[in-house]
Amino acid sequence: MSPSAAPETGNPVTSPPVVAVLANGHCVKARSIAERLDQLGVKFEIFDVDHDPRAQAAFGNLFGDGRVKTPALVLGSRLFRNPRTGDLEKLAIRHGLVRRKMLHDEAGARYVWPMMPSDAFASYAMRDGRKTVGHIEIDASLRGSGLGARLAQELLDALQLESGEIRLTCSFLRKVAARRKDWTERFL
Repeated sequence: MSPSAAPETGNPVTSPPVVAVLANGHCVKARSIAERLDQLGVKFEIFDVDHDPRAQAAFGNLFGDGRVKTPALVLGSRLFRNPRTGDLEKLAIRHGLVRRKMLHDEAGARYVWPMMPSDAFASYAMRDGRKTVGHIEIDASLRGSGLGARLAQELLDALQLESGEIRLTCSFLRKVAARRKDWTERFL
């Protein structure tokens, strides 16, 4: 499996972090992680730490006891031990390796924008076939930056494509929806 070229990112990253998959040569999970990173277009390297003493020495300092455990994902100086393949897209977005986008977390009934220092999200509830969308939560350090308005626009564009009745209970989302005629007709 060969790593793919890194895509253009939508996030201001001066130099992308080093991405490494630590494997033991037989690890199906490490291959699954590598396949998902390849699908996302993330450039990475695979290190077989069981058979390469140089890789063991290079990555051993990331573990408290100096012993490398697999599978693991290294993003810059951060180590993720046995990451879920379903979380790899969020990790790649947070670290600026792929363009930021909204992800729909159906199990959590929310729309999520992975970002640092914490994810932004908008929760919703389904009642009697109607989707009721609450307010957008962003990290306090990002408030006042215009980010909430941009995310609200992205959310409303996505909701526009969904079928069924959608209600907005958040006054901020309602103000943003009032800016465009198609949103006003659909949501207000």
